[in-house]
Amino acid sequence: MIAKDISTKYKYRENSYYKIVEYIYSVISAKNGNYMVFFPSYKYMEQVSTMFALKYAHIKVKIQTNL
Repeated sequence: MIAKDISTKYKYRENSYYKIVEYIYSVISAKNGNYMVFFPSYKYMEQVSTMFALKYAHIKVKIQTNL
């Protein structure tokens, strides 16, 4: 999936969290299964995953750690 209405450039990232959360939910709601989402940085992934977990607490999420 390509979302042309979102920029992941560093200076625009804060404005993209909500849309990314909604896109992820839209995709995973369409069909049962396991999904992977890739982010350009750990911080970005953490921000989006935190928002996702708050809004969709009923969905189990595993996050990669930065070790």
